[in-house]
Amino acid sequence: LVQPFNFRWIETDERCAAMAGKGKTAARTLEDLTLDSGYGGAADSFRSSSVSLCCSDTHLSYAHGGNCWHLTESMHSRHNSLDTVNTVLAEDTEILECSGQCAKLPELEEDVPWSLGEVEGALRKDEELCVGNASREILAKLSALVSRALVRIAREAQRLSLRYARCTKHEIQSAIKMVLSWTISVNCITAALSALSLYNMNTGDKFSRGKSARCGLVFSVGKFFRWMVDSRVALRIHEHAAIYLSACMESLFREVFSRVQRSALVEKENGVPKFSVESLEQAINNDSELWGLLQPYQHLICGKNASGILSLPDSLNLHRDQQRAGKTGEGHAYSQAELRTIEQSLLATRVGSIAELSKFSCQEMCVGVVIGLYTAIQTFGVGNFELVSLLLERGADPLIGTTYRNGISSGPLGEMNSYSLAASHGHRNVFRKLLSQVEKDKGDVLSLEEILAEGSETVERRVPQNESTLRTGKAKLRALCEAMYHSAEHGHVDITIDIRSLGVPWTLHTWMESLRTCFVQQRRPLIQGLLKDFSCIKEDEYTEELITHGLPLMFQILRASKNEVISQQLSVIFTQCYGPFPIPKLTEIKKKQTSRLDPHFLNNKEMSDVTFLVEGKPFYAHKVLLFTASPRFKSLLSNRPAAENTCIEISHVKYNIFQLVMQYLYCGGTESLHIRNTEVMELLSAAKFFQLEALQRHCEIICSKNITTDTCVDIYKHAKFLGALELAAFIEGYFLKNMVLLIELENFKQLLYEVPAESPGPGPSYDVLHDLERTLALRIRSIHLSTSKGSIV
Repeated sequence: LVQPFNFRWIETDERCAAMAGKGKTAARTLEDLTLDSGYGGAADSFRSSSVSLCCSDTHLSYAHGGNCWHLTESMHSRHNSLDTVNTVLAEDTEILECSGQCAKLPELEEDVPWSLGEVEGALRKDEELCVGNASREILAKLSALVSRALVRIAREAQRLSLRYARCTKHEIQSAIKMVLSWTISVNCITAALSALSLYNMNTGDKFSRGKSARCGLVFSVGKFFRWMVDSRVALRIHEHAAIYLSACMESLFREVFSRVQRSALVEKENGVPKFSVESLEQAINNDSELWGLLQPYQHLICGKNASGILSLPDSLNLHRDQQRAGKTGEGHAYSQAELRTIEQSLLATRVGSIAELSKFSCQEMCVGVVIGLYTAIQTFGVGNFELVSLLLERGADPLIGTTYRNGISSGPLGEMNSYSLAASHGHRNVFRKLLSQVEKDKGDVLSLEEILAEGSETVERRVPQNESTLRTGKAKLRALCEAMYHSAEHGHVDITIDIRSLGVPWTLHTWMESLRTCFVQQRRPLIQGLLKDFSCIKEDEYTEELITHGLPLMFQILRASKNEVISQQLSVIFTQCYGPFPIPKLTEIKKKQTSRLDPHFLNNKEMSDVTFLVEGKPFYAHKVLLFTASPRFKSLLSNRPAAENTCIEISHVKYNIFQLVMQYLYCGGTESLHIRNTEVMELLSAAKFFQLEALQRHCEIICSKNITTDTCVDIYKHAKFLGALELAAFIEGYFLKNMVLLIELENFKQLLYEVPAESPGPGPSYDVLHDLERTLALRIRSIHLSTSKGSIV
C-alpha cells in the first residue's frame, strides 16, 4: 500500500477523456469490481431522473423510456494510486474544458434538497459563526458550491449501494470518508451520529414531530430522503441514510463558512465579517481541503489549492511525526488502528488495484453491506409490483416482522414495516397491493360474543356498514400510522390521502406536511380537502409547530390563492384556533396628574397666561398645568417669548374636541367627560397628538365597545393610521373571531389583500395578514400551549 506521507492525497472520481486512452493495464479497478457479474447486474436497475447523478453524455437510452447509468467512461485509465500524481493542474483544466475533454459534474441548480432560508438557519445555528446579514447572493453561491459535494457523496453512495440495491447509513458514512478530507469527514460524521442519536431517543411522540425536529436539524430529512429516491441513489433508501446525509450537508455548510470566515481575505467591519462573492471564492481557492471538492469537474482533486500547492490537513501532523521519530509510548500518539484508519482515508475515491484496496474494503465495505433480516416482501419486492403480487399470492404477510420468537414478531431498530417502506419510496401501486391482502385463517376465530351465543338458533356475523372502513387490528393501524408519517414527510401526498381514506386519523404534523406539499404542487382540490379535515384534529394536539410552521403556511395560502372556497375554509380554521373565549379587554390607564387646577379656571380669560387659537377662536389656559401634562404641551410652550400672554395656533383639531382635551386636564380624569360616538375617533386622534396616554386608552376602550361588522374595518384603518397598537390588536382579535362572516364582505377582502406600501400617518407601515398571524400565534400560545392556559382571557 502507498504510505500516506508519500501519497499526495489527490482523489480522483473520473479521469478526463484525454487521459483515458493512456491506461493499458489489465488490473481490475474498483469500477470493474462494482460492475462485476457477482453483483447480479444491479446497475441495470437504476433509471436516471431529472436530477440524475451522472452526466448526460453517459446516459444510454432504453426501450422503456428511461436511462441506465454507466458508472464511468475510464474504468481502465488508472494504474494505481500513484497515477494521481500525474493529475492535471488548474490551468490545464481550462484547456481541457475548452476542448470538451474534461467531464463535469451535473449541476443541481434548483433541485437541491434545501432552501436558502434553511441554509441561513443552519449557519445561524452555530453561535460562534458571525453570519451577520448574509446576502442572498452569498447564500446562493455557497449553496451552488456545496451542492457539488452533495453530488460527489451521492455518487459514491450510489456505487456502494449497487450490490444490495439498498442505501443505509453505512454507505453514506463510507462515501463521506472517501469524498471529504479527513478533518471535514470527522466533523460531518460526528454531526450525523449526534443527529441519529437524538432521532432514536425522541420516540415518545415520534408521529407528532417532524424528522428534522427529532434530529435537531434545520435541513429537512424528508426532502433529503425524497431527493435520494428521485436521484436513484438506490432502489431502497433507509431513513437513517437520509438523516446521515442531511446532517452531513448541514455540517459541511458550517464548515465551509467557518473556514471562509477565518480567511484573511475576508474583511471585517466592527468585528463582523464583510463577505462578498469574490472573497468567498478566493478563500475557497486557498483552502486545499475545499478547493478540489467544490470544483465542477468529475475529476476530484484534494490536497492542493487553486495554485497547485500540495498540503495535508493539520490533523495528520502528529501521525507523520510519530512515523519519523518512531515513538509509540507518548500519551498523545495514535494507536496502530488509528494510523491504519488515517492511511485508508487518504486513499483515492476511485483507487487502483484490488490489492491496494484489500484492507480498506475489508474494514469499510463490509460495514456498508450489513443488512438486517427482512421479510420476503421487504427484501426483494419493494417497487416491484409483480414480485409483491406473487409473494402475496403465495401467502406472504406484510405484518410479519423480521424476527419471530415465541409467537412475538419484531423488527430490528430503525427498520420500516412493509407499508412504510412502500409509502416512503412513493410506490403507490405496491402500497395498494399490500392493502388488498386479505387476512387469512381468521374465519375460524370466534369472538367473545359468538362464543357466548353458541347454541342459539342463528348467529349472524356482523357485516361492516362501510366496506372502506378500517377492519384491522391495532398492529395494522400502527403500521399504517407510521406509513402515513413517512409518506407525508417525503412528499408523497397521494399515498397519504389513500391512508387517510382508510380511517387512519390525522396528526397535526402529517396534516401540515401534506398541506405544504399540495401548496407547492398547486393542487387546489387536495388543499380544499385537507383544510376541511382540520376539524378532525383535536385541540389537545396543538403544538408549537402549529405556530412556527402551520400558521405561516396557511396565511401564505390565503395570500396566494384568493379563492373563495379556500378563503372560507381558512377562516373557519382561524376562528377555531382562536377559540370560543372572549377577546382580551382593554384596561384603563390609572395615571395621576402632577398638577391640577380647579375646573373653574377652564377657558377662563382671567388669570390665564397662554391662549390657544383653535378654528379662529381663542381658548384660555394656564402654563403651570400644561407644562407637566405631556411632552407635547411642554414642547409647544418652550422656546416662546417671555410675554405675559402667549398665543399658540392649533390646526387640524376642532374646537369642541380641543375643549374635551382641556376638560380632561383640568378635571384630572375621564370621569367627567361626556363623549359622543361621533366625537370619539377625533378625540382619539387629538389625544394621540398631544401624547395623553390615559385619554387615548379611554377613547380606545369606547371604540372597542362600538365595533361591529360594519365599522370594524374603518376603525382598524384609523387605529393603524394613528399607531394605536392596543386597539389594532383588539380589532385583529375581532377579525379572527368573526372571520367566517367578515370574509364575505368586500371591504374586508380589500383590507386583507391590498397592503399599503407606506402608512400616511404616524403609525408604521403594516401588513394585515402578517399582523393577524402574529395575533393568532399569541392567542394559541396563551390558550393551548401556556402552563396557565387561558391567562389572557
